[in-house]
Amino acid sequence: MKLKLLAALLSVVALSACEHKIQTNGKSLINLNYNQNETVTYYEAIAAYKTLADNYPQAKLLSYGTTDAGKPLHLFVMSKDHDFNPGSIKEAGKTIVLINNGIHPGEPEGIDASIWFADNVL
Repeated sequence: MKLKLLAALLSVVALSACEHKIQTNGKSLINLNYNQNETVTYYEAIAAYKTLADNYPQAKLLSYGTTDAGKPLHLFVMSKDHDFNPGSIKEAGKTIVLINNGIHPGEPEGIDASIWFADNVL
């Protein structure tokens, strides 16, 4: 268990060393409203991940079917090797970190935290 946790943390460190496609001058591409007691809507969350995918070659937003509410189900993949196929990533023996959120209403902090995490790793 400790080895898997260490591997996951090292993966995050490795991803943080990825080159930027654009210069952000240390500024976030995403505007989250932490101090306003608000969270992003479904559409704003997808737009945030699309913004990251459009601005970083190490990121891609994929559609994986539909949710139980009939909305598109998305998968945001970050890969310094630009391999965005989950199957080939697994076959290569690379560490995969799955962050699942937005599955229950009223739990916005995980959504905002995941967007913040992706923005800061990239």
